[in-house]
Amino acid sequence: MVDWDMEAPGLHRYFQTQFTQRFGSAANRALDEYPGLIDLFQELEQATGQAHEDQEPQSEEDADALLRVTDLSRFILETDIPALSLLKAGRFDDQYSTRVNTFQWETLYCHSPWLLRAFADYLAEQYRYVLIDSRTGLTDSSGICTMLLPEKLVVVFTPNRQALPECWT
Repeated sequence: MVDWDMEAPGLHRYFQTQFTQRFGSAANRALDEYPGLIDLFQELEQATGQAHEDQEPQSEEDADALLRVTDLSRFILETDIPALSLLKAGRFDDQYSTRVNTFQWETLYCHSPWLLRAFADYLAEQYRYVLIDSRTGLTDSSGICTMLLPEKLVVVFTPNRQALPECWT
């Protein structure tokens, strides 16, 4: 599972009782301090170097190589449920919202257009299924989750007035 709903993260809370093997009774605090998706992509962005206008975009081979040398397991938590892991939204400290709100997804994509595809391929190699909790609406991150990452897209929502088109209500 990947919690890509960084503006309203909460997937880790649904499974907070499923981390006792790793964290014991201190699971809530340990979960908050554990790095996640935004921390990973900040690290990947730093590893690609700051994009300059005169710099060539990163190649597909370079993006793949970067992911191969990055220890992604530092960001992925195994749950107590066999074969179920979680990449949470990020480390929930006092800088979390700043990291999320200032991250330049478009700049990263322009500098390293193959990085997100390489990330999706890595996840597909490691896991039989990858479920992504995405932000709703038209945002950079929801576009990544609906257009760049999936092989199949499944829309799940709660049928309430806000979720249904006006003509259905």
